Amino acid sequence: GNGYAVDLLWGCSMSVDIDWKVKCCDDVKYDPKDDEQWTLRTDANIRNSKSSNKGRTYVCSLSNVFGYHKKYRFRVEATVQQPWHMFIKSNVRSVSMSYHIVDGIVSREAEIVLSVADCKGAYSHGYAPQKLLSADDEYYASRRGQTTNDWICFAVISGTSFYPTRVQIQQYENSGNCALKEFKLQYGNKESGEWQDLNQRAFTAKQNDEVQTFKLDITDNNDYSGNPQIIKRWQSFQTANYKHFRLMMLKNCGGSYIYLKNIKLFGVPIV
Repeated sequence: GNGYAVDLLWGCSMSVDIDWKVKCCDDVKYDPKDDEQWTLRTDANIRNSKSSNKGRTYVCSLSNVFGYHKKYRFRVEATVQQPWHMFIKSNVRSVSMSYHIVDGIVSREAEIVLSVADCKGAYSHGYAPQKLLSADDEYYASRRGQTTNDWICFAVISGTSFYPTRVQIQQYENSGNCALKEFKLQYGNKESGEWQDLNQRAFTAKQNDEVQTFKLDITDNNDYSGNPQIIKRWQSFQTANYKHFRLMMLKNCGGSYIYLKNIKLFGVPIV
């Protein structure tokens, strides 16, 4: 979902009827000495949960949705007239929740079947980007001298939208200094030119012909999986209906071309 609900529970030793008010502030504004930061929650549905000779317990359900990766602070307060006039204010309690793609969801991960939609250019037809999607020993080669900011655009054949989770590449065994060194992956729409980076930092590839796997920054065990901006970006994929990926080959290892043998993408289908 887009957030979570909050229920509050508190007690008071006074057995008289009390008109409680629930107030909230977010962590960005919080200052223990500033009462102006607190906002009255008009959506609070306060109920008397239990009464005894020791006082009363109250429960409150807040109907609005609270966003992930943000801390909220709550307190309750009231002014009573009996047995004497006084202002009651509770201690402050904080609430926060995180959201990211966890192992249970990633278990539905599947390979994203691709076709080549466009590219910046290749050395020749025999080294076209379609070679990256085949299982043979052929490979892609860029134009001579095109060794920085080269790109290839892929289309999702099924038309399904995905939460992309990881990318695999394999270098050509005789790449030498033409091996790919740094790259990024983007998700978006070729027609509109709208693209979103899927990793905060560029990936650095090793200069060998083994299959190399790179986790995108939404998945578990990644430094960025709890970043609110990344979560917001991933949630936007539910409605963006993106159907294209773009491999951004930022630079090679110093040769006159960029060589690459294979690429595979994986993700969780958006249902």
